[in-house]
Amino acid sequence: FSRMLLLKRCSKTRIKKRNNSKKGSTINGIFAISRYHTKLYEIRIIGVEPTKMDQYLNLTDKYIHIKKLSVPLFGYWRVDLGDDRSSVVTIWEWNSMAHKYKTASILEEDKTWKDIYKRSTGQMITFNHTSILTAESELLPVPNNGLFELITYNTNRNADTHQLGEQKEGCNLLGHWNTVIGKFGQKVMLWHYDDPEFVLQNPQKEFLNNDGVNLVDSKLLHPVVFSS
Repeated sequence: FSRMLLLKRCSKTRIKKRNNSKKGSTINGIFAISRYHTKLYEIRIIGVEPTKMDQYLNLTDKYIHIKKLSVPLFGYWRVDLGDDRSSVVTIWEWNSMAHKYKTASILEEDKTWKDIYKRSTGQMITFNHTSILTAESELLPVPNNGLFELITYNTNRNADTHQLGEQKEGCNLLGHWNTVIGKFGQKVMLWHYDDPEFVLQNPQKEFLNNDGVNLVDSKLLHPVVFSS
């Protein structure tokens, strides 16, 4: 009898451990949705005084190399159509949050960056919206020409967002991200078009009309000279 009781206790312990392991995998799965989650991506939408935009871009072109020494720039664009037209969009690629804060410390100690660039451009900025995201698809290289579209959307749990429509030549999905810090649950897509007419002729965006998908925002972007 004692031996049977001991075997039952051991069996319950093993079952409990397996259940705990399964729970842990589920929790991790929320944040590690795909194999592309090896990097973090910071998307910034920066508002600039309309009369200061050219000056802002000229200063950024002159000094952005200082930041590029510490972190890769995925892309830099000027908003052409959409809300916040007098704004720019930047995407930076981080190895980790530690990498991000280490770079911030380096830039804080750089007198040229801090005393010239940040002080000069700080007075031109009207807002600065920042989000940290992880990639949900393989990222493609960013061309330095053509037209880009940045789409922000969110979904409910039952929405089908994984089935893109038929691919159309000249419409390329460069990146698909999920927000992990910022407006939690929002997803972001970056498209590149060879022809402006393709913006309204992209069958791969048809899933945005599905039930449970809420389109938050769409911006058309043009790359700047220092975009990559």
